[in-house]
Amino acid sequence: MIHAIYKLLARIRHPYSLPEDLGKAVGHPLPNHLCFEELLGLLQGEDFRPGTLYLNMPRWQALDAFQSALKKEFFGNRASLSFQFSCGWIQFDLDFERERLRRVFLHHPKLDLGDRHEITLQSNY
Repeated sequence: MIHAIYKLLARIRHPYSLPEDLGKAVGHPLPNHLCFEELLGLLQGEDFRPGTLYLNMPRWQALDAFQSALKKEFFGNRASLSFQFSCGWIQFDLDFERERLRRVFLHHPKLDLGDRHEITLQSNY
């Protein structure tokens, strides 16, 4: 019962995507009580490493991690996957080479160093 109330309050604060949805995609537990700026801060932090995305992982597996993304666009060797929040969209661009994940970029106008940030991938796939 308490979890249902918590989820309802989180949905009021984040009517589109929840931080936990984004957290599942990148393999990091993100609590729903985070404000948008805190969420962006965590995603662009130096210590942030996705737990579900690895360098050279198969394309289908990388895309499968983003099932809960509200917007999905595919352009040849790139996929753009976005989550919508009250303050705008958080977009992830996944770049592939020979059907293997090579790079991941985070996009949002409120990022500290411009509107694009490369996320460092773990290489032990």
